[in-house]
Amino acid sequence: MHTRSPSDQVLFINPRATYAETLLDIANALKSWRAWLLLAWFEIKHSYRGSILGPFWITITMGVFVFAVGLLYSQVFQANAAAYIPWLAAGMLAWTLISGTITEGSNVYIGSSGFSTEIRLPYMFFSLKLAAKQLISFAHNVIVVVVVAVIFGLPLGLQTLAFLPGLAIILFCGICASVILGLLSVRFRDIPQIIQSLVQISFFLTPIIWNPEQVQGRMFIVLYNPFYHFIELVRAPLLGQLPTATNYLVALGISFGLALAAIILFKRYRNRIPYWI
Repeated sequence: MHTRSPSDQVLFINPRATYAETLLDIANALKSWRAWLLLAWFEIKHSYRGSILGPFWITITMGVFVFAVGLLYSQVFQANAAAYIPWLAAGMLAWTLISGTITEGSNVYIGSSGFSTEIRLPYMFFSLKLAAKQLISFAHNVIVVVVVAVIFGLPLGLQTLAFLPGLAIILFCGICASVILGLLSVRFRDIPQIIQSLVQISFFLTPIIWNPEQVQGRMFIVLYNPFYHFIELVRAPLLGQLPTATNYLVALGISFGLALAAIILFKRYRNRIPYWI
């Protein structure tokens, strides 16, 4: 009887994961919440290793930017500094979270290649770790908004807590976007540079430094900008207002689309990540 030698045998690996495998990956990643929370905190501390202030440099950098740019541009736009600086601080708080999630999300698998090739971890683990890392940075930057609120007398109260649902929506979209961009970037290595450039352009096209009232007659620049609606979910409550129904509808619609795309792409290309890395 003829037997195949090991060299004659062909190892077959299904290039596509099933939905059961996809859901199991997500479930296992969620169960490992202590690990990705701890790893996210460790990465932030490691990036400031040897520094006396450590991660609080995140807060200082944000505070210096808000007050320096706020004082300058309030004069450029001939705006009241007491109203402009809180607007800028709340907008930058949301934008830093969004932009950081997008830019780092495009490298979520490339940057974690050491873990994914040496330790068997769910791939969704890395997206959750990224969200935790951005949430920790967000918590540091909130200190700046609190200081601004105290200095300029912003009405902080129960209504301010309305930013929490917006924060949850942004983090959810960030996780979905990191899956999509991470898969595209690990396959096409030019994607991270493209994403970084687009994010920089979007910063100037989004009402963060400037106010929508300054583009009266061209409000489509604001209303058709998805970043504006996500930022308003956080900025409006911090300024004593509530996001509009349009803000929520746009954000939730984009959330659904990103989640659907992430699941489809994750199922289709999850098993190919080790080969592309």
